[in-house]
Amino acid sequence: MDDPSKEKSVEDVYREYSAVFDYFSDERFSPSNEYFTNHVAKLIKPKFKICEVGGGTGYFTQKFLDDREDVELLFIEPFEAMLKQAKARLGDSVRYLKNTFEEVVNTLEKQDVFVFQRSFYHLYKDMESYRRLIKTLYDLTNVEGFVCIQNVPPVFDVPEFKKHFYDKHLEHGLAVETFNEKWPVLEKVMLDFNERTARNDYFCIPADALSAFFIFGGFSLYHVDAEHNTLIFCKSAVPLITG
Repeated sequence: MDDPSKEKSVEDVYREYSAVFDYFSDERFSPSNEYFTNHVAKLIKPKFKICEVGGGTGYFTQKFLDDREDVELLFIEPFEAMLKQAKARLGDSVRYLKNTFEEVVNTLEKQDVFVFQRSFYHLYKDMESYRRLIKTLYDLTNVEGFVCIQNVPPVFDVPEFKKHFYDKHLEHGLAVETFNEKWPVLEKVMLDFNERTARNDYFCIPADALSAFFIFGGFSLYHVDAEHNTLIFCKSAVPLITG
């Protein structure tokens, strides 16, 4: 039995999470994931350079790329268990970096699309660092390029999420035994997220504040949908605000 007084490392948490990541990312459970990936897919043009940050197992990446071979993808993922699955899924045409974004951001070439799907919250622990990051992203984004963010809630209501996933299993005729087997792993991940957010290890920025920071950083707001936690910013030829 795990010692509750000994907190697992983030690496340990994500090693366990990698085993159920794909399962609970299924669009039948989370239609917001499909909404986000569909919108990202519509932005991608031939020859585009795309940088996905915290891409996990590549589950969503495969969907918004849709087997396209006419783009250049840089896939950044700090956790080995996730990255191993992504490599198997996405193949050798992708460039992989096992790093945090902070470790490599100053070495990146300009990109046409940055994708942060449920990963923007864990980059830094304070607002000022995010302000600097947004300015850096502006410099790293090609004109008419995009930064795509799927936000996460500041706190996971774990009992509500458990009910949601359980009900979806019943709705779609999926085995409740499978849910009972896999749910405890996701529950631990959510509780770990809540604990780290409470002590500012993670920093969740509300959508309205995030929009304001990106606009002040020179981007324009291209698309927003509060229901699906989706924010897409565009680097226009002429910034709306400079400073």
